[in-house]
Amino acid sequence: MNGENERGKLAELGQEYIGSDKKQVLIVGGQEEGGYEASSLETSLMTEKPLYSGGAKQIELDYEAVAQLGNLLERTVRERLLLVRTHINDAKDITEQESARFLERVNQLREMYVTLVEQAGEGGLFQGIGQASGRLTQAISGVQQLISDAERCCRALREAQTSAPEELAGSISQQAVQMEDIFAEIRHLVSRLEEGADQLFLFVNHVSMNYIEDVFRGGQDLFADSVVEELRAHLDYIVRNEQQVHQQIADYKEQVVFLAQAFTEQDQTLAHADQSSTAGAVNLAAQGTSYPLEDSPYMLSAMDIREFHAANGIERLSTATVPLLFNILEETVVAVKKLELLGEEAMAAVQEASHVPLYGTLSVSEESLYASYRASIEEKALEAVSLLREANTQVAGIRQGLYSLQWNYPSLLEELRPQIEEVLFNGMAFQSVHACHSAASDILNEMQIAFKDVVFQLAQNQAQSIEELHNSSHMIVENMELLKSQMKRGTIG
Repeated sequence: MNGENERGKLAELGQEYIGSDKKQVLIVGGQEEGGYEASSLETSLMTEKPLYSGGAKQIELDYEAVAQLGNLLERTVRERLLLVRTHINDAKDITEQESARFLERVNQLREMYVTLVEQAGEGGLFQGIGQASGRLTQAISGVQQLISDAERCCRALREAQTSAPEELAGSISQQAVQMEDIFAEIRHLVSRLEEGADQLFLFVNHVSMNYIEDVFRGGQDLFADSVVEELRAHLDYIVRNEQQVHQQIADYKEQVVFLAQAFTEQDQTLAHADQSSTAGAVNLAAQGTSYPLEDSPYMLSAMDIREFHAANGIERLSTATVPLLFNILEETVVAVKKLELLGEEAMAAVQEASHVPLYGTLSVSEESLYASYRASIEEKALEAVSLLREANTQVAGIRQGLYSLQWNYPSLLEELRPQIEEVLFNGMAFQSVHACHSAASDILNEMQIAFKDVVFQLAQNQAQSIEELHNSSHMIVENMELLKSQMKRGTIG
C-alpha cells in the first residue's frame, strides 16, 4: 500500500536539521505518537472488515452498525485527523523557519556570487574582486611600479647618451632616446585600466546588493521570497480547509449519534407495539450543512516550484548583469591591448637606442672609452627593456583574465543553479516539507477509502435521515479529495 511505503520513508528520514540554528524539526510524529505506524483505516468504519481485500458487501443498517460508525469516528478517525493536522503544522513550522532565514539565505547567495566571479579569471586574478584591494588591483599596481622603474631606467639611459666622453664626441651619434610621449600614453592607459578595475569592483558589489535579492523574487504575487512565501500562502489555504474538514467530520459524528439515537427510540417503540404491524422506517432527517473548501491559487507546479524559480532567477540575473559586465570588460580590454602595443613600441625604441654607432677610427685609448660607454648604454637599455617586458607579460595576463571572465561568466551563472535552489529553500527542509505533505496525504487517502465504504453502505437505504447521512458522507469524500490534491502539491515527484 502507498501509505505503508510512505511511512517507511518517513521512518528513515526521522529528524532533520533545519536552518542555521541547527534546530531539530520533527517531520512527523514519533512512533509513540502514532506518527509512523499508527493504526490506519484499513477496515470498514461500519463492518470492521478489511477494505483492501475487495468484494465489499452491503450490510443491513441497524443500531449496531450506526453505533460502530459513531465509535470509530470518535476514536480512529479523530486520531487520524489530528495526525493530519500535526503533519500540516510541521510543514508550516519548517516553512516559517526558512522564512526567518531570508536575509541569511540572501547573504549566502551574495557570497556565492562573489566567489563565482573570483574563480572566473585565470590565475586567481579576480580574488578579492569584491574588495577595494583585490588581486586585480594589486596586479595593476605591479604594472605601474614596473612602468615607473622602466621610465627611470630610460631617463638614466638618456642621461648616459647625452654624457658621452668628450674624446668620443666626433666618433659617435649624440641622438638621445625620446620616451616622454610614450610613457605619458602608457601612464594614461594604466589609469584607464585602474578605472576598469574600479568599475569591476563596483559592478560586483552593485550586483551583490541590488540584483541578488531579485533572484528570490517571483510567483503570482511577486513574493520577495518566492518559494517560501508561495508555499506558506498555499499552506494557509490547507490549514483553513483542514479546519473545515475537521469541523465537517465533527458535525457528521453528531449526525451519526443522532441517527443511532433514532434507531434506539424506534426499537423501544417497536417493542411495545403490535408484532404483526409493519415496522416503520427511521425517517428523522438531520439538517444538512455546506462545508465549501477554498481553491488555492498557489503551488500549481507543485514542488517543481523551486527548480522553476531557480531557472527564472538565473535568467533574470543573466539578463541584468551580462550586458553591464561586457560593457566594462570591452572598454577595459581595449585599453589593455593598446597598453600591450605601446609596451612593444617602448621596448623597440629602447633597443634601438641601445645601439651606439661608431664613425671613423678610434685610438687605443678611445676604443677603451667607447667600449665602456657602450656597455653602460646597453646595460641601462637592457634593464629598461627587461622591466617593460615584465610589465607587458603582466598586462597580457590581465588581458587573459578579462577574456576568461567574459567567456566564462554566462556559463558560471548557469552552474550557480544548484546553489540558488538551495538558498531558495534548504534542500533538507524541502524534503521534510514533502514528507509532511506526503504523510498527511496518505492518511487522507485512507480516510477517503473508508468514507467511500460508508457511502456504499448507505446508498440503498431510502429513509430520509439515512439519505442525509449518505449525502454528508459523499461530501466528506469530495472535500477530502480536494484537500488531498492540495496536499499533493506539496510533494516531490
